[in-house]
Amino acid sequence: MKDEGRYRLQIYPNPASERIQIRVKDMAGENTSEAMRLVMYDLFGRRILEKDFEKEFLLDIAGTHSGLYIFVLEQHGVILAREKLIVL
Repeated sequence: MKDEGRYRLQIYPNPASERIQIRVKDMAGENTSEAMRLVMYDLFGRRILEKDFEKEFLLDIAGTHSGLYIFVLEQHGVILAREKLIVL
């Protein structure tokens, strides 16, 4: 079973205002072929973004309001990793 300590989300730059690069690192060094889902929440718990996710992608955040956001990586309803982002 996968646990939250096995994966790490890397978001940079952080803080950011225009674009961010998001990567997932498997701390066990294994490659997974199963699709994961990335969800971005604001501090009120509202889902701002949901995206199918594999290894990495570039995300445009230019229209996002300033504040703190939480990114959650999940697979089959299980949380694999979390990371915070400060949007300027």
